[in-house]
Amino acid sequence: MKSKADDNPHQRNREDIRFRSFISENSDLFTVMGVFAALSVYISRLPSETVDESYIQLGLVSSLLITGLVALGIMKSLSDIINPEEIFRLNNALITLFLISFLFLLYSLSRIVIKDPQEVSIIWSFFVITLLLMALYEGYDFIKNRLSPVIADQLLQKLISVFLVSSISHYLFPNIRAWLKRRYTLQQLEEANNVIESLPTLINNSIILLEEFTYPAMIIFGFSIFIHAMDILGTRCRKLKKLWEDH
Repeated sequence: MKSKADDNPHQRNREDIRFRSFISENSDLFTVMGVFAALSVYISRLPSETVDESYIQLGLVSSLLITGLVALGIMKSLSDIINPEEIFRLNNALITLFLISFLFLLYSLSRIVIKDPQEVSIIWSFFVITLLLMALYEGYDFIKNRLSPVIADQLLQKLISVFLVSSISHYLFPNIRAWLKRRYTLQQLEEANNVIESLPTLINNSIILLEEFTYPAMIIFGFSIFIHAMDILGTRCRKLKKLWEDH
């Protein structure tokens, strides 16, 4: 038996208007998504004879991930206008059809573009690096909050926090990689039966990439701390000197 909402033409008309409003309000997102989806397909068609294969894979994965992120934004916007529990009701047929087609489109795009296991490995590496950067930021935020009662200057707080995170990472990363090598057999995605088996390798490779930045960060931010601390000390000395002269 149909519900009153399903039999009510005014209710169905409101659903149509809501769907058109959703498309209209997110037209910019659809445009951006279309551009990067087309770019990912274009990059996947580039001949490896003219462009280095590693650059093709990196550009392909980057454009595909941006497409996915924009798609998540569109899905988030859709969830703002309709309760997920109501999506498959008859009076939401347009939205249901759109959602199913949208998901199939994303799936087919990924299947068209991603053909090499190495590209899948790069995608997972992006996720692993993102998680590692989030962990580093949490460490930075933790240290900064602990320094705030002790150091009044906010810039100095930030500089010291980044320096300490870089220093700790520079020490921890080699130890984590050594532990991974002892604990697991590191193998590439194409050699593993699934992504889970290649996860230690992905983590190891991601740490190697981030490890390249820890030592330069230590040097740069350590020097910056010294310069800024000297500037603060000089300012305070000048203030003390002025107070002494005034008295």
